[in-house]
Amino acid sequence: NSAQVVWARANIAANGFARLSVLEGDIATVRLEGVFDHAMANPPWHRAGSTASPDAGRALAKRAEPGLFATWARVLAGRLRHRGTMSLVIAAAALSEGLAALTSAGCGSHLILPLWPHAGEAAKLVLLQGVRGGRGPTRILPGLVLHAEGGGYTEDAAAVLVACSSLPTGVR
Repeated sequence: NSAQVVWARANIAANGFARLSVLEGDIATVRLEGVFDHAMANPPWHRAGSTASPDAGRALAKRAEPGLFATWARVLAGRLRHRGTMSLVIAAAALSEGLAALTSAGCGSHLILPLWPHAGEAAKLVLLQGVRGGRGPTRILPGLVLHAEGGGYTEDAAAVLVACSSLPTGVR
């Protein structure tokens, strides 16, 4: 098991989320069972030709081969119930590829939530959400500033990342 899988399983147990499970494997071949209301992932999003991390595990976890978003979206959407939602955290630079992947997987009514590192800075990451069978328009939400000027999380980011509040997506 990778360190991330061990950490995730320990975190689930420590927080009493007995109904959650962690699967480790290649997204193209992993066997998902059941039907889900929501699927979420932080798929690799660094381009294959970009500078690799010196840490081999990080390099593997963050490198995206062409078409990878489409594979993630297809596999995850295949287990979503009708009107179920899928959320992906991706690089802002890969937004068009992420939108195309969700659309191709049958997930529309897209929501885009920019994640700004600091107030006044361009978003490096976005949370992209689609609805299985959704046919509504794409909406860009107000976004979330992650880090406060003096350090640490902003109050809004801490509410989500520390206190487990819902993200401001407008869905559920």
